[in-house]
Amino acid sequence: MLISYYYVNICVNRCHM
Repeated sequence: MLISYYYVNICVNRCHM
């Protein structure tokens, strides 16, 4: 479950850029 959250955070960070 923690991995899922981590992946989402990275996606949001890159998507925001």
